[in-house]
Amino acid sequence: MDTESDFSVSYSCPNVYRVELASMKDLAITFAEILEGVSFSGVEGSLVDYVTSVVEPIGWKAVWRSTKDTSPLDLEYDFIAEVTNVSLCGLEAEIHLKSVIIDDEISSSLDYLKEGLNIENPRNVPLRELYVVSEDDHEEFFQKTAIAIEHVRFYYKHICRPWDDEPDFVYTEEIIKTRVQLYFDMKNNIIPKTMISKIKSILKEGTRIAKELKQLYSDMGISDSKQR
Repeated sequence: MDTESDFSVSYSCPNVYRVELASMKDLAITFAEILEGVSFSGVEGSLVDYVTSVVEPIGWKAVWRSTKDTSPLDLEYDFIAEVTNVSLCGLEAEIHLKSVIIDDEISSSLDYLKEGLNIENPRNVPLRELYVVSEDDHEEFFQKTAIAIEHVRFYYKHICRPWDDEPDFVYTEEIIKTRVQLYFDMKNNIIPKTMISKIKSILKEGTRIAKELKQLYSDMGISDSKQR
């Protein structure tokens, strides 16, 4: 098969699974089962164990929504990809790019896109950047895969905090429940909008500081175990 000749440009995104998260109670129970008693350093391993017990390892298509850190091009394009392997060691998957999704107002030649993509070789991408395609999955065989990946996204967006890597920190049922409840309270506007804005601002600032500290330690050649 000529991989390069199979690659194309798409001007519309295929339908993907729109995951409706469970109730606050059920979602808190799910994450307690995955994370309770786990330290920050052990989170990825626990999530990998969960993902590999649910996600189909091959045979599904996804929309890969690349970011500025992962896009092989100069812009954050969306791609249609075939998943050929889900890692047993990390939260990533091996994919083959089948198509790039572009706005019909953007003028990009197929040859130019191919040059930057190296489409003949598979690439590993973060699992949370993949959105499972629902088209042609009439029996919803891959719906559980979509739900599991959405849980991974939910952890990093709404449970994980910049200060969770403190040495003595572990996820408890109460911590998980509180953070899940905060998500629902913010989503349903139970909390005043001014407070929601302040919470988001604090989390954004905390993330920025954590990244700067990590970079500083790296520049100084200090290992994680000696950072505190």
